[in-house]
Amino acid sequence: MDVATILNLIDAGEYGLPEFQRGYVWSREQVRRFMSSMYHGNPVGSLLIWVADAGASDVRGNGDSSVGNIRLIVDGQQRITTLYGVRRGEAPPFFRGNPNSFLNLYFNLDAARGEEFEFYGPVRMRDNPRWVSVSELLQKGAVRVFREKGLDDDEALYRMNRLVESVLKRNFHSETITDRNLDEVVHIFNEVNSGGTKLNAADLAMAKISVLRPSARDELDACLQRWRESGFDFDFNWLLRGITILITGDARFRALESVDSEAFGEGLRQFSNHIDDLLLQIRANLGLDNSSVLRSEFALLVLARYLKLNGGLRQGEAEIARLLYWYIHCVLWGRYSGATEARLNQDLAILRDADNREGQISGLVEALRNERGTLSLFAQDFYGSWRNNRFYPLLYLLTRVGRARDLKKNIPLSMDLLNSPLELHHIFPKSRLYAMGRNRRDVNTLANFAFLVEGSNKSIGNRWPADYLEEADNKFAGILESQWIPKDPELWNPENYDLFLQKRREHLTRSANFLLETLASGRLPQGNMWPRLAESQLATRPVHMVSDEEERALLECQLWLEEHGLPHGESRHELIDTASGDLMATLDLAWPEGVQEGLGHPVALLLEEDDETRYAAQQFGFRYFTSVPEFQHYVKQTALAE
Repeated sequence: MDVATILNLIDAGEYGLPEFQRGYVWSREQVRRFMSSMYHGNPVGSLLIWVADAGASDVRGNGDSSVGNIRLIVDGQQRITTLYGVRRGEAPPFFRGNPNSFLNLYFNLDAARGEEFEFYGPVRMRDNPRWVSVSELLQKGAVRVFREKGLDDDEALYRMNRLVESVLKRNFHSETITDRNLDEVVHIFNEVNSGGTKLNAADLAMAKISVLRPSARDELDACLQRWRESGFDFDFNWLLRGITILITGDARFRALESVDSEAFGEGLRQFSNHIDDLLLQIRANLGLDNSSVLRSEFALLVLARYLKLNGGLRQGEAEIARLLYWYIHCVLWGRYSGATEARLNQDLAILRDADNREGQISGLVEALRNERGTLSLFAQDFYGSWRNNRFYPLLYLLTRVGRARDLKKNIPLSMDLLNSPLELHHIFPKSRLYAMGRNRRDVNTLANFAFLVEGSNKSIGNRWPADYLEEADNKFAGILESQWIPKDPELWNPENYDLFLQKRREHLTRSANFLLETLASGRLPQGNMWPRLAESQLATRPVHMVSDEEERALLECQLWLEEHGLPHGESRHELIDTASGDLMATLDLAWPEGVQEGLGHPVALLLEEDDETRYAAQQFGFRYFTSVPEFQHYVKQTALAE
C-alpha cells in the first residue's frame, strides 16, 4: 500500500495510530535522515499491523465498528506519523509529542549540496527559491510550486517531481497479525524488530486502553502532573501497572485485556485516592516528603491493592504503623529492584490468600524476614556512601521524625518544618578530606552526612568539626545527641575520622532499630494519623527538597530536558546482577532506552561517582557523562540537532 493511501485511510479512520506509552519520539535529525532515505529509495522498513477486537463500538481509528476491529500500527508509528506530519503540515489525530520535530522541513534544489533536507533557517532560506517547503510541495504538487517559485530549469522540476513520487507513491509492505493476545504480539514484534526499540506489554496495553477510552492518556498524565507538583515524580509505566494491580490483583499488563473503559476509569480514580492516602501517611509519619527520598515506589502499588481489598485505612494507628514498617524494609533492602513483576505477584498472592488484614500484613513482613533472615539493622548497614544508597532515606527519615535540630540555628528539623528546605551537610568537610587524600567513598559515607536548614551549611563552610561542634554543644544543650554526633572532642579531629564514623554508625543503628521496633509494635513515631485530604490540598502542600550542589544540578538538568520536550531521566536507576540479584551500582540519572527511545545507546549522568560506578555503567551498556554541560552537549548534537 502506498503512502498516500495510508494517510487517507488514517483520515478516514480505517487505520489507527495508537497512543502508545512513548508517543512520538523522533528528533529532527531522525526525520531528516528518514526523508532523505525515502527520496533516495533506500530501504525504510515495513509495517506491522495488529487487527484486534476493540471491544467497543465507539473506538477511534476503527473502520468496521460492526465487527469491532481496530487496525493498530504496531511497528511503524514513528515513520507513518512523520509522513503524515510532513505531508499534511500538521500533526495526525491523537498525536502526542513535539510537532516541531517534523514541521517546517525544507528541500534544497541545488544538486551540488550533499544535504537535501534541512529544517527552516531564515538566514539561508528566506527569499531563496532554491529551498522549498516539503509540506507545500507534497500538498500542491511539483508543477504548481515550480511555477509559483518562478523557476525555469528542468533539473529543479525533475527533483521536485522525484520527491513527490518518492514519498506519496512509496509502497510499504505490511504484515498483519490477527487472533493474538498482547503477550504474543509483543513477542512477534520484538522478534522482527530485534535491532530497534523494544515494545513491551505496557506499550500495547496502553494502545488497547486508548482505543477503548480515548481520554485515558490525558487522564494519566494529569494524575502524574498533580503528584509531580507535590514533589513526587512517578513515571507512566508505574502508574499503569498500579492501575492494573488495583483492578485485577495481577502485576502483568496482559491482565488489562479484560478491563473495559468504565472499569479502567474507576480503577484510576481509586488508585489515585489510595496513593494520596499513602503519601500523606508516609509524609506525616516518616517525613519522606519528595521523590529524592521516597524510594521503593513499587511497594506503594502493593499497599494500594491492600487498601482496595480492605476498604481503606480503618484500623487506626496500629495498622498504619505496621504497614509503614513493611514499607521501610522494602526501601532498605530493594524488595522490587530485581524481578519486579514476579516479586509483585508474590506479594499480591499473600494479600489474596490471607484471611484478614492482620494476616495480610504479617504475611508481607514474614516474606521479607524469610528472605533477609533478620530485619534488624547493624552498624555496617550505614557504611554505604552517597545519596543513592538505599539507607540514605533512612538517615533523612530519622532526621525528620526524631528530635534532630539544626547545628547553627537550633531549629527542629521535623516534618512540621514547612518553610525551609533541608540541605545536605558533610560534618567533616569534603574539600579538606579530599586534601588529606581520602577517597570519595570515605568522604561521602552516610555517617558523615547531616541535614541542616537552608543557609547553615554555607555558614559552617569547610571548618573542621572541632571548630564548630563545641560551639553548638555549649550553646544548645543536647543538640549533638539530636544529630547522633559523638560528644567526645577527640573524635572531632581529622586524624580520628574513622573512629568518628564508627561511633556515629552505632548511634544511628540504635536509633533506627528503635524506630523500626516502634512501628512493628503498632505505634507511630509521633502518634500522628492524618485524615485524608482533598486532591487539591495534596498538590498545594509545601514540598521539602533535599538540596546539595549535585542534587540542584540534577534537578536543573531535568528541568532543562522538560523545556526541550525531552523525557526526564530515571533517578537512582539501579543496576542489578540478574544472576545473583545483587545491586551493582546506582546511577544518578539514567535513560535506559536512550534520551529519545530508539536513538542512541542507554545514557547516564554520573556526578562525582567513583570508578566502580562508572565501570558498572559501562558493563551494563550505558554511555555516561560526568557533568551536566557535557551531557547537554551530547543531547544537543543528537536529540536536539537542528
